Amino acid sequence: MHLRCSRCEKRFDKGGDNMDSVLPTLRFRTTVAALLCSAAAVTCFPSNSQAATKVGTAAAVNTDAFGTPPGAVREVKLIGDNVVYNERIETSSSGLVQVLLNDGSTFTVGANSDLVIDEFVYDPDAGTGKLVASFGKGVVRFVGGKVSKKKGGVAVKTPVGTIGIRGGVANLNLKGGNPVFSLLFGDDLTFESRNGARQRIYQAGYSLQVDSTGLSSGVRRTTPSDLSAVQKGLAARGGQTGGNPNPPTGGQIAKSGVPNVNSNLGHVRTAPIPKPQGIQSTELQHAETKLVQVQKTQQQRTVDRIDKETSDSTETPPQDNTDNETVTTTANARILTAGSSFSPTWDASRTVSAPGEQGLIGGSSGVDETVAFSFATVISGNATGLYKAEVEGNKIYQFAFDGDGQYFYAQTYTDQDHVAQLGENGFIPVAPAVDPDTEGNVSSYAWGAQFFHENFAAFAHLPNVTPGSATPFNIEDMVFGLHGVGTDFSNFGQGASEPAVRIYNLASDPSLMFSLGTAGGGTTFTPLMSNALFVNPLAATELGNSFMSAVSSTDLKMIEDSPSTLNGAHFLVSSFHIDGAGTDQKSLISVAAGEVYQASDGVVVMDTGRRGGHRINGNQGAALYSGPVGTIAGPDGGHFFGSNAQSFVFGNVMSGEALDDPYNDNYISRPSVFENSDTVSASLHVGRFNGTDQTNMSRTDRTLSGYAAGVVESTVNLLSQGAGSIAFSSSSASDLSVSFDSSEHSLGGALTIRDTRQIDPEIGSYTVRFGFNEDKSGTHRAAFIDDDTYAARDATNVAETYLTVDTVQSPDPIPIQDPPDVSDPAGGGGFYVVRDAASPAVSGLTSAGAQTVQANPNETPTTYFVPNTLVGAGDDAIMAGVTECTCAFLEWGYWGTKMSYDDTSGALSGSGQRQDAVHLGTWVAGDVTNSANLPTTGSASYAGHAAGNVINNGAQYLAAGDFNMTVDFARRTGSANIANFDGRVFGADLTEQAVVSGNQFSGTLAGGTLTGTVNTSIVGGPNSNHQGVIGNFNAADGVWSATGIVAGELQ
Repeated sequence: MHLRCSRCEKRFDKGGDNMDSVLPTLRFRTTVAALLCSAAAVTCFPSNSQAATKVGTAAAVNTDAFGTPPGAVREVKLIGDNVVYNERIETSSSGLVQVLLNDGSTFTVGANSDLVIDEFVYDPDAGTGKLVASFGKGVVRFVGGKVSKKKGGVAVKTPVGTIGIRGGVANLNLKGGNPVFSLLFGDDLTFESRNGARQRIYQAGYSLQVDSTGLSSGVRRTTPSDLSAVQKGLAARGGQTGGNPNPPTGGQIAKSGVPNVNSNLGHVRTAPIPKPQGIQSTELQHAETKLVQVQKTQQQRTVDRIDKETSDSTETPPQDNTDNETVTTTANARILTAGSSFSPTWDASRTVSAPGEQGLIGGSSGVDETVAFSFATVISGNATGLYKAEVEGNKIYQFAFDGDGQYFYAQTYTDQDHVAQLGENGFIPVAPAVDPDTEGNVSSYAWGAQFFHENFAAFAHLPNVTPGSATPFNIEDMVFGLHGVGTDFSNFGQGASEPAVRIYNLASDPSLMFSLGTAGGGTTFTPLMSNALFVNPLAATELGNSFMSAVSSTDLKMIEDSPSTLNGAHFLVSSFHIDGAGTDQKSLISVAAGEVYQASDGVVVMDTGRRGGHRINGNQGAALYSGPVGTIAGPDGGHFFGSNAQSFVFGNVMSGEALDDPYNDNYISRPSVFENSDTVSASLHVGRFNGTDQTNMSRTDRTLSGYAAGVVESTVNLLSQGAGSIAFSSSSASDLSVSFDSSEHSLGGALTIRDTRQIDPEIGSYTVRFGFNEDKSGTHRAAFIDDDTYAARDATNVAETYLTVDTVQSPDPIPIQDPPDVSDPAGGGGFYVVRDAASPAVSGLTSAGAQTVQANPNETPTTYFVPNTLVGAGDDAIMAGVTECTCAFLEWGYWGTKMSYDDTSGALSGSGQRQDAVHLGTWVAGDVTNSANLPTTGSASYAGHAAGNVINNGAQYLAAGDFNMTVDFARRTGSANIANFDGRVFGADLTEQAVVSGNQFSGTLAGGTLTGTVNTSIVGGPNSNHQGVIGNFNAADGVWSATGIVAGELQ
């Protein structure tokens, strides 16, 4: 018998022995080879009977498992056996089998199960294909291969319906009377029941449970019992041996020679820096850390045995030096430090006395210069080189490593020009000891963080640290360094066949990491690892370490316009978290969306506006974010580094360039804990390439209509009139429109919210434009990555953002006709448009005698618009226990804005200058069906959720609850109910309203002493024109009021 497998030969040859010398018996050789080759698929086990219908291999078998090919008899399935089209795979009560398909997909089939591969087409060159399987009973775990990357590439038919799995791992459990389908990892899992009803899971960690007819009880979080039930079905029984009748004994293994190339080897210290962590924050006590060997060097030692090579072609690394001469070769780095003070250009009176505490490095009196780092010799350790320089009287040393990574370090300096370093993944370790006899006495310590990739390194360095003290360092002394070779875009993307979605990890801002870090036992320090982006460190301090550690974020995702350049690519990134309930609730959202472009000097850059906001608790006013954010230039002027644009630094430095101003936290009512100068800040986030996704993501061109809601805070003091912050909401589905354009990778739209309860004595409504303008210009203000991943900021034509005055009498009361559809919700006239811009449109209206309020020309709206799927876990605190509507045919999410007006014409009762803001308002949209096309007989029931904003005795927070609705299509009536929303239950009887287009069912809310209104519209989906419902509500009960959206799916 002769066995041959390249993987087996490679493993054993590495140990210096062939298989015959390692393994004592033929039977044992066969067993070991089979075990080692099981992952090698079909190439390890060629078959003489292999036919064109072969789709995969039985990669692992635990008897009893059987296969019945079409027209053939039932046979026991053995490891390495082929699997062909329409072959039925069955297992006994103790059987297990793993089917490995040719594209890398696997079905792990548990006991008492059966599976048939109905259809399998795979083109390995294109990476495309289709997989259809029938799963009749039992449990199975599916791990997607190449074909699952495409939408619709995988379909699994079950007795209760058909499951679609895209780019992921799923558990399918048909045991018992209530099948459960769980998405463990990946993009989405869809389920279509036998009656055509569809459900979709778009986030890992969620499950769908159905009854024996396929009727779903909704998407819910995956429970431990869901996982254990499948795991139990996939686990081997006691005494099983993987199908081997004569398993090797311990003695045979000990004598075989295998331990000599495996368990008998000593500990091997591998790469010094771990790979970057995933985007979700990891509890520090669970983080896996890896010790980096001590790196040592002598500063002016002659370099006679350095092997380091620099990747920068303009710099020559040290060469062998037989004459013992000091090498002076250098590498340039851009160095940034904080100054003694900082003042923004737009408000010189707002002077920051400790800029480093607020991330303000560079700037007015800080350092922003190119520094030449010289090479030094590495005496021991696994670093490939060392760079050294002096900045503001402090020595800085940076060790170099190959590959891609990040780590924290502690350094010990001596009086004899030696430095030793230890590095860790999750914390700063105890500084390494030095030998005073050979290396000198300790002169100082330093801490820091380093990030590196091809042709790139960045570091945040803290000199003169005193480990173990109450204040071990001064954040004002932090030095940020950036070395990189700019990407040569003339040779970019060679060989790429189509545009891809590029994915970058963004690291925590070092100023925030170190400022909010905590001292460990003895002399260690744990920086705060947070996924929060573009956040003022002072605001982060008030939000608290626990909150900041729990923030979720996206990677920075960039969709190329062409595979040969990044010019024209659209990008987005966001971080989001809500924590707590009621007045104790804290919230934060940050958003950046825009387009990569080529600047006038030919450099490819990425910049946009910082958007989002935070609220430190329900009793405090919200901050709305502004300021520029973008890539930072390196020492050679490049903004992207590495041959494939693998690295960049994304944030803000006050240093001229395009990013010449800091962030600003704009408060309508600034919390007393902050001074006026505390609201400015900056951040730096190192971005490192984490791969591409070239799959055909779903990007659907469509225009949706819907509803919006939010609480408006204003600088106009209405408290004396009994108002304060006011709940605004849309009155019909025509009040929100959003369009998606896949060819431009962009989106745009507008929303209108109204003073439905008529509390504000001056303002009737606000209209806010986001993304591209009405004429489709300004597409760079948004990014459309796929149907679940998109974001928009304020539109370039700020004239399309305005407010409407409802009670002011004009000297010449001419109704405004631009824009159309600006009217009294109750049907009254006499409304006047107040434009939020200094534009030709405003001038024209003014000359026509209309009452207008012109925006402060220095302050444009700061708007954001995102779906709830962008950062899926961000709102878990309010959605916990709620049956969330996850249907893919409608969209919902969050929005916010800050608008400024100069009332020069007195249209607003002489209120002068005013600012209005909305933090984390809600929106919902879908394909609203025209009333005439709805059914005229029968009824429908819908279930989903309500989400929105609450004002409770002046405090503001978000809440969510369950939403249910019924419709009698013949009578054109119905009912709606919202339960467990901030502890309240309320509902309404619905009647269809006459609307120009679409449909609307509205009613008056009731629940105890609560009053209000609810408006809903039925929307179409892939299976019917009445598959879902969207809407909003506005409720009040004494000092309590709320406004928000509802979304539901046909049951």
